[in-house]
Amino acid sequence: MLPTRDQQLAIQARLNMLLGAEIYDALFLGFECGVIFEDIAHVSVPTEDAAAAIDVQYPWQVAIAVESIIKLPIKSVHILPRNYPNV
Repeated sequence: MLPTRDQQLAIQARLNMLLGAEIYDALFLGFECGVIFEDIAHVSVPTEDAAAAIDVQYPWQVAIAVESIIKLPIKSVHILPRNYPNV
């Protein structure tokens, strides 16, 4: 499943609300929720540093935000930088 544009914007707004503008602006600008397969959400962010920080500090907040908008259980989040090569 791929979130619609409206769902994407709602997920971003939910993250902004959960984390606050300072953290959202520092790490999540350019955040995009990609494919949701089974109970795993694949998301991308602009930089490797942001991906690493989110993966360590905020994976559950991302899962909660995605789950609350798409109404499907999310048990894991894979966070990759946008320029990550497809291998």
